[in-house]
Amino acid sequence: MRGMSRRGALGASLAASVAGMPTAAARDQDAGLVAMCAEHAEALERYNRLGGRVEVEECPLALRYMAACDALDEAKPKTMIGVLALAAAAHREARSGRRDDDLTWDGPAAEWAGEIATALLRLHGI
Repeated sequence: MRGMSRRGALGASLAASVAGMPTAAARDQDAGLVAMCAEHAEALERYNRLGGRVEVEECPLALRYMAACDALDEAKPKTMIGVLALAAAAHREARSGRRDDDLTWDGPAAEWAGEIATALLRLHGI
């Protein structure tokens, strides 16, 4: 029995790479979630620059951050792209305001981590 030719190996490798790439339709399913995660990142960074302890009612940046968190609380990722975007947001939230390598998995970060786990299981039919 002959082994796979170089052309066959390259073709198989390319096919595997393309199979792992998200389609435009998959990207579109979670486009709103990905955009909201980007909004959360920007709002969190700006809010943290203020010290993260400003009264919400008094600060437009705090209101923007809270609106992003509220939107992500309702997130239900439909694709792996959405899962990864929400995971990045949860990780940002968990390390927010930390000066060390410890992460704080409570509040929004914990809530989103639960949704990430649920979405992963749903995506894999479990």
